[in-house]
Amino acid sequence: MQSKGLRIFFITVFLLTLIITTSSPIQNAAIFQKKPLNKAEIISKLEAVGRHETTQGDVAAEINERGIDFPLTDAALGEFRKAGARSIIVDALLRAASNKSMPTNDLPEEPAFNSNDLDEEVDPTTKAKQLASLPFIEQARYYALTYVQELPNFIVNQKVQRYTRDPNSGQWRARDVLEMEVTYEASKGETYKLKSVNGRPANNGYDNVGGASSTGEFGTILVAIFRQGAKTQFKQGPNDRIEGRNAVIYDFRILTPNSTYQVTETRSNKSVISGYKGSIWIDQETKRVLRIEQSADDIPPNFPITVSESAVDYSWFEINGEKYLLPKRAELIIGSDKDRLYSRNVLEFTNYRRFDTDIKIGVGGDDD
Repeated sequence: MQSKGLRIFFITVFLLTLIITTSSPIQNAAIFQKKPLNKAEIISKLEAVGRHETTQGDVAAEINERGIDFPLTDAALGEFRKAGARSIIVDALLRAASNKSMPTNDLPEEPAFNSNDLDEEVDPTTKAKQLASLPFIEQARYYALTYVQELPNFIVNQKVQRYTRDPNSGQWRARDVLEMEVTYEASKGETYKLKSVNGRPANNGYDNVGGASSTGEFGTILVAIFRQGAKTQFKQGPNDRIEGRNAVIYDFRILTPNSTYQVTETRSNKSVISGYKGSIWIDQETKRVLRIEQSADDIPPNFPITVSESAVDYSWFEINGEKYLLPKRAELIIGSDKDRLYSRNVLEFTNYRRFDTDIKIGVGGDDD
C-alpha cells in the first residue's frame, strides 16, 4: 500500500479510496429549489440518455438534488429499468423515495464459493465439467476470484476527464484532464505516473493532484464482491445485452461489517467504511463480469461526503497475442448532498501492452 492509502491492490483485500477536495459554498448565493421530478420527467431523461444527450450519472445527480413526487413502487422501478435505468439511477430513486417499497436488505444470500467443489488436480476437461455443474453465479465467482492470477504485467494509458457540478445551475463544468501511465505488476499491484494535466507536463505526482480519484478498476473491485468474507447477497435480475454479448444482471449488496469500501474526505482527513450495493452484468457464455455498478449505502449522516458511486465497463484487450478482460471505461460520482457539491470523473483506458520485469544482471566470475 502506498502513502495515504490511495493505491491499493491486494487479491484478498479491497479498498476503493474515493477522495474529493471541495471548495467552500459560494457565500450569499441565491439558490432556487426546483420542483421534484415526476415519472414522465425521469422517463424523458432516460430517453435522452439513450440518445447520448446526457449520462446516467447526470440523471442520478438531478434526482439526488430535486427528489421525486411519486411513490416508488416495484412497478415504477421496473418501468425505469425497462427504459434503461442502471443501478446508479435506481439507487438515487431509492434515496429520494419517502417510502422505500423495494428494500435491498432481503436479497437472498448465495452460498460462498467453496474451493473443494473443484478439484484442481484433475485434467482440464473434467475440471470444466465440474465447473459447469455449479450454479451460474458460482461459476462467475470462480472466474472473478482467479481473474487477478491470470493478468500479465502490463502498462496502460489512462485518461481522466474531471468535472464539478455547479451548485446553482446544476450543470457539469470541466475541471481538468489528467493523462497518466499505469503500470501493473503482479507482485506490486498498480503504480500511477501522472504525465500531464490539461496537456501540459505534470509537476506533481498523482497523489498531490487534488480532486476526486479512484483505484481498483483492474480487478480489486471484482475480488471484493465475490470474496468469501464479503458475504455478498445476490439476487438474479433480468437479461440484458452489453458489449455485443448476452448478459445476466445480478443485484448485490455487501453489509458494512463485511465491507472494505473506504471513503475518504481530504479536507478533514476523515475516512469511513461503508456497506455498498449495485449490479453486475455477467456474460451468459463466458461467465465473466462485463460491467459493475456500485454505490455506498451506509455512509454516516454526519460524514462530509454523502454520495459515492462508480461504474466500470470491461472489454477484451490483446496483450502480446493473448486476450484479457480489462477495464475499458469507468465513471465516478462523489459529493455532498448537503453542500450540493459533486465531482464526476470519466476514465478511459487505452493502449494496453506488456511490461516485462525480467532483468539479467551480470555477476563477476559467471560468464556462462
